[in-house]
Amino acid sequence: MTDDYRSAAAQWDVRPVGDRVVHVASAPWPVEPLRALDAIHLASVLVSREARPDLRLLTRDNGSKRTQLRWG
Repeated sequence: MTDDYRSAAAQWDVRPVGDRVVHVASAPWPVEPLRALDAIHLASVLVSREARPDLRLLTRDNGSKRTQLRWG
């Protein structure tokens, strides 16, 4: 594991997928089709932003990037 990765990983929050995340993930998205796991990841970010508005999404997935850009 690289030092950059360790440094980034030390700042990650791991959260359970609760009912609110499932509800948000099930709603329509600005860019569809969206894979189920991507919807859960993006919904987790949305729900987590309620407590941490400065939270940012880090992804290498182009579908998630397009959705995030359309979503703001």
